[in-house]
Formats: sequence, structure tokens, C-alpha cells
Amino acid sequence: MLREDEKFVARALCEHFSGSWQEGEDPPDIYISYDEKKIAVEISTLTQHVINDAGKFMPRLSQDTSVIRVCEELDLELRNDIPDEFYIIITLFSPIIKARKFKELLKKQIILLARRNKKLDKVIEIYGVEIRVHIVSGRRESGKKIIGIIPNKNSSANITDNVRYIFEQRISEKSIKCRGINHRPLWLALFNDYWLADFKSYQEAFRFLPKKSLFDKIFIIDGSKKVYEIKTT
Repeated sequence: MLREDEKFVARALCEHFSGSWQEGEDPPDIYISYDEKKIAVEISTLTQHVINDAGKFMPRLSQDTSVIRVCEELDLELRNDIPDEFYIIITLFSPIIKARKFKELLKKQIILLARRNKKLDKVIEIYGVEIRVHIVSGRRESGKKIIGIIPNKNSSANITDNVRYIFEQRISEKSIKCRGINHRPLWLALFNDYWLADFKSYQEAFRFLPKKSLFDKIFIIDGSKKVYEIKTT
């Protein structure tokens, strides 16, 4: 079964090429049919990496997941405690320790602040971590009462190095996974979830990667379903 982000990429490609798609054998993830052609397509996501305690790169999401979950749970649990005319933006760094206890302590602090029934911008501290709590007047279209902003203290500020690393890693890993596929053409479609980088960043990064590729074409898909082809020659 395809994940939602993979289905998003499949739909974007079909809209771009005016085709249809069906699930593949994993690998490939899908086949696209258009102009009497049938294309095998492997799909993946380009996401920011961070440096762990051992000095190695790892997907940022693996460190951010616990913080994202804390924010989502607080939103569900505190909707009745936050006045209708307000919502709250919390800014806290990832990763965090003792996520369960951390959430409960943060929850109590938010409830106390929300009871003041007024706008405020305050920094609190839990387990040595500073959290900015910003109570804002108004309503979110989504209905959310808690909005999380999650910087990561282990992220690199060098966008160029990040782009080269994650781009090369995705192409390498997917090449190994797909080397047994005999069907041609074979494409690689990459959803760009690293919002600091755009298509031009990946096109520039490709100049520094090994030019021989298993894939006949490589595409970058952004969050608005725009499809960009990497020039491989």
C-alpha cells in the first residue's frame, strides 16, 4: 500500500503527463501510463538530515517525531481549556528528553497561562529546555488551538551541503533497491520535503554527483504538485 505522500507524487506526475497510474511491486512503487507508454516509477522523499550524538547524519524527522507528537496531543487535549477567541503558538527545540513527562509539565503550564484569558508572549523552561508560549487572539482556519514551531538544535545551517547529502543518499539507496528491475523506462520521483531547498538547489547539486544513474529520468515534486525534471546530461 502506498503512503499518502507517495500517492501525492503519483497524482502530481499523472496530472503533469496527462496519464494514469497503478501500484507496482515495490519496487517500483507505481507504473504510469500515457501516450501508449508504461513507465516504472520509484518514489521517495527528500527530507532534511541532522547530526546525531555520534556525529552521523540521520533524517531530521526521526528526532522531531516526539516533539510533533507532543504538539498534536496537546492540541487535542487542551481544546476545551483554551478560550474560543485565542490559539497558542509554542516554539520548542527538538530533540527533547522524557517526552511523556515533558508533555504533562508543559500542559500544566499552558493551562495556567491560558486561564489569564489574554494575549501574551512568555518563555518558560522545562528540563533545561526553553519553550516560547505565544497566546494569539483569533481563530485558525484548521481549528487547531496549539500550533508547534520546531527548530532542531542539531540541524546544519549549510543548505548546500544538506542538499548534496540527501540528494546523493536518496539516489544511491533507490538505485540499490531498484537494480533488479528490468522494466524500462525507469524513473525516480522525489518529493521535496526540505522547504529550504528548491528545484534549482537539487539541479546544482546534481553537478557534483556521479553522473551514471540507474534511472532514465529523475523528477523533483514540490508541495504544490509542480513537477521538475533534473537535467542529467
